[in-house]
Amino acid sequence: MKSKISLIIFILCTAVSCASARQAVDAVVVTPAGSSLQFTEGADDNEDFSRQNYRDESAILYLPFPANMGIIRGETEELRVIILAPAFRTGTELSILPIGLFEFLERGERIQKVIAIPADPTLQVIKSPTLEQLTYNYPGVTDILKIWFTNHSGDGLVEFLSLEDEKAAQERVKDLK
Repeated sequence: MKSKISLIIFILCTAVSCASARQAVDAVVVTPAGSSLQFTEGADDNEDFSRQNYRDESAILYLPFPANMGIIRGETEELRVIILAPAFRTGTELSILPIGLFEFLERGERIQKVIAIPADPTLQVIKSPTLEQLTYNYPGVTDILKIWFTNHSGDGLVEFLSLEDEKAAQERVKDLK
């Protein structure tokens, strides 16, 4: 019994130190979780998006976004980020912890999307600072994201290439600087 408790404490301390060793990065929410419209940066939160035409190019004619979509700004490029959290308003700026990195082939172009959780523990509904813990503690989350992103644009337009861990995600974010 004592060894089980020691093991649990060790795992928790490792997880906490792993999360704190990584640097949080700033992101901006572009499309809130649950939206069927893909917003662009600079969209006006006061606009009545419910009246937009679902036939225009910003409409996702599939299930709504399963997570917040955002961007991480670099000096010369932007990196897309999937923020696992309750819906945030378009334009919300927050610090995030990268925990994974998806790579897709979208209409012939390689697209990378960081998977992240808010750095602020009070905003976290997913409390897993690593990809391994995410897949263990929240079975199916990465599968749901993979299925959604490979199908939301239509059959065969997006191909899944890889899913890498928090180290790869952190390195990709560092490459932006």
